[in-house]
Amino acid sequence: MSTGVGLRRAGRAAVAALLLLASASASASASFTVRSEVDARKIGVQDQVQLTLTVEGSGAPDEIALPALTNLEVVGGPYQSTQVSIVNGRMSQSRSYTYALQPRGVGKAEVGVVRAGDQAAPTIPIEVVAGTVRPPAPQRQDPFGDPFEEMLGRRRGRAAAPKLLVQATPSRTRLRVGEPLVLTYFLDTQTSVADLQFKEAPQFTGFWVEDLARPPASPSGEAVTVEGESYRRFPILRKLLIPTKAGTLTLPAATFRIGLARQGFFDAGGVVERATRPVTVTVDPLPDAAGFSGAVGRFRASASLDRDVVPLGEAATLRFRVEGTGNLKWIDRGPEVAVPGAKVFPPQAKSDLRATDAGIY
Repeated sequence: MSTGVGLRRAGRAAVAALLLLASASASASASFTVRSEVDARKIGVQDQVQLTLTVEGSGAPDEIALPALTNLEVVGGPYQSTQVSIVNGRMSQSRSYTYALQPRGVGKAEVGVVRAGDQAAPTIPIEVVAGTVRPPAPQRQDPFGDPFEEMLGRRRGRAAAPKLLVQATPSRTRLRVGEPLVLTYFLDTQTSVADLQFKEAPQFTGFWVEDLARPPASPSGEAVTVEGESYRRFPILRKLLIPTKAGTLTLPAATFRIGLARQGFFDAGGVVERATRPVTVTVDPLPDAAGFSGAVGRFRASASLDRDVVPLGEAATLRFRVEGTGNLKWIDRGPEVAVPGAKVFPPQAKSDLRATDAGIY
């Protein structure tokens, strides 16, 4: 980060610039993809089409802007979901935004380019015709009963409910304002899981929230015992929480939709819902000390001038740098600068931040 100083007289000048640390991590560290999908390329003017925007990987932006729409308008959404899949013990995470779109008239329609950071998904053309082309929803009827009942000589019993649990475990339950807390979500299961996602993402009131890297997990998980029952435990999601106020704060319950893997030819799988229990943490206030700005962590500040002697009319550049681990995003301004006989230009800010278990680095 640099700033220019036009000097009216030669000599040495120390001009501090501001290092803003409130932006996201540098794009060079991002590793994600973006997709744009619709559930039909040909629809009737009376039909609706579902648009899903998905980002997968690390370093993705928190939101994706709705692309330009031609001959389409939004009639529902966005509906946001976070999905974690476990396949052969390996997990992948993605975030999706779903919209319901209604055509405005017969003719050509289009979903424009979707952009997220330096990633993009191409346009999607859609044909709109008169009337409706969507098939009617199938009626859930079974007029012939169970075809296997007579073959087996008995009515098949209903399968026992699958044994799955979700847990939310904080790294600690007492801390100060500005100190980091790591919240880890675990899946405890006795069956195979094909899909897992939030039914509704929890809102952490009173906390600054950052996503952490996906936790490592062995292919077979960890053997645990819960209330006398044996389960395999998988860490599925971690979040860095930094309290912004003192008091007794609650980490709300989170409900997950869990897709069950098929266990056989006649097993269609299924979806169940499981919820975590809310967790209460105690947040102590910061000490009331003179000169304390509220930054909590371990920080180091430095400044360097690019030259000692500056000819009249030229500029000197000084870099002011803050680095360390803690609530760095709360450091939103640098030192005030005033140099008699010189013009101080506005600073140029750069940041390189990433979330770690110890806070923002």
